[in-house]
Amino acid sequence: MRTCPHLLHAPALDQAGLNTVLSIGLPFTLQQAWPSAPEADLQAGHACISWTPAALYVAAQLSDTAIVNPERRFNERAFLAGDAFEIFLRSLPGESYIELHVTPHNTQFQLRIPSAEAFHDQPDADWRVHDSLFTSIATIQSEAWQVLAEIPAQALGRSAFAPADELQCCFARYDYEAEGAQPVLSASPAFTKLSFHRVHEWPVIRLA
Repeated sequence: MRTCPHLLHAPALDQAGLNTVLSIGLPFTLQQAWPSAPEADLQAGHACISWTPAALYVAAQLSDTAIVNPERRFNERAFLAGDAFEIFLRSLPGESYIELHVTPHNTQFQLRIPSAEAFHDQPDADWRVHDSLFTSIATIQSEAWQVLAEIPAQALGRSAFAPADELQCCFARYDYEAEGAQPVLSASPAFTKLSFHRVHEWPVIRLA
């Protein structure tokens, strides 16, 4: 089991804070493990996670030669319109998990799902959470974009985080070359089938 490093101080939600989490956090590479070979258009991406007692911090660095997402409305399915970075977190022991999206323009989408079984058994259910669960920033660079998200302990049903707490996590991405194009998907777990909700394949991490 991999361990997630503790931050001595909460990083600011700015470029310096983003760089801190990218340099200190536990790293994950976004990949395509489910096909026999990755798609030719797969672009590099990685995410890092770290924590304080009050919150988790997730940063992402995403190469992107065509940054696109026209959706600007909160809690709409922006991943169907353009680029999106996705964060999945489950606090253990427990069945429920949260799914958080951030676009290159910092548009957010957020779900709380009772369990993986509920997700698959109720495909038409609306699991959106309408009160804000997290805070984020997104920055656009030359052929890349970055994200920093602050996820309070309360978003995962905890009053605070502590050493030896265990979580499951998944980081994923929808990458579009143009509006209306088919997205290229990637994710940090070594999924054997294409579904970000295969929770049994998410890695477990322990807060250090």
